[in-house]
Amino acid sequence: MSAGPKEFGDPHAPAPAPAEMEVLRARRLGRGWRAALMAAAAATIFLCVNQQFVLRFFVGFTPLNTEYYYALVLVVLPFVFVMFPGGARARLDGVPWYDAALFVITAATAAYLLAHIRRAAELGWEFGGAPRDVVAAGFVMWALLMEALRRTGGWGLVLSVLPFTVYPLFADSGWLGPLKGTQSTAAQASAYHTLSVESLLGIPLQAFAETVIAFTSTLGSNANSSLTSRSRSLSLFCCHIRQLLSAGLHVECTMHRNTHVPLIKKAQWGEDPLNPR
Repeated sequence: MSAGPKEFGDPHAPAPAPAEMEVLRARRLGRGWRAALMAAAAATIFLCVNQQFVLRFFVGFTPLNTEYYYALVLVVLPFVFVMFPGGARARLDGVPWYDAALFVITAATAAYLLAHIRRAAELGWEFGGAPRDVVAAGFVMWALLMEALRRTGGWGLVLSVLPFTVYPLFADSGWLGPLKGTQSTAAQASAYHTLSVESLLGIPLQAFAETVIAFTSTLGSNANSSLTSRSRSLSLFCCHIRQLLSAGLHVECTMHRNTHVPLIKKAQWGEDPLNPR
């Protein structure tokens, strides 16, 4: 018995959707929240440009790196509770009152810690002696960070990170064996997590603040001969823009420990910074 003609599908038809697809649950923000989010994005870019070009906010004030990091936390972290719902049954067509309250609490806590972070750096509060109100604000930020992590990364990520955050509270326990360490009180752990550059303000936030955000403003600083001609031209253009800004604002861009400004020192206009003379 002969088989009928074989039929082929339309090669131009759209591909079927995958059987399983991860869906990111995010809210549809209203006009007011969208305007606030855009303002926060603009503030983030301004903070980055100010830090990279040492603009000193045009008033002669140079923030510490920790102040810069907390300023980013202030303008970015509160929107986690606005954009990402707290559960599967949470509404997506608006921001409920409890998430708006978390937004306000997060912003207020970050602003309070930002106001005290310079004093903390001067007196070494991350190692002891932090005032009770700063320690209390640290506990609040600790809890808010875990909730923000749960909303964005899920319980798996929270359960991977949380044990390391509470480890100092029982680091001297005998059952830890070779993993034993110096134990801290809850107040000491709170201060160290929120005031040092090893926890909240550690490598992930530093990479975000100085590499991810700053990439567009520092493009071309570390370019080399392996770049294509188009990338090389774009890198050269960005370096010339930076030279122009530096010359116009009387800013000498040199590598500095507290600002991490890429090295472009007294380059002559028209000179290729990728191949200096």
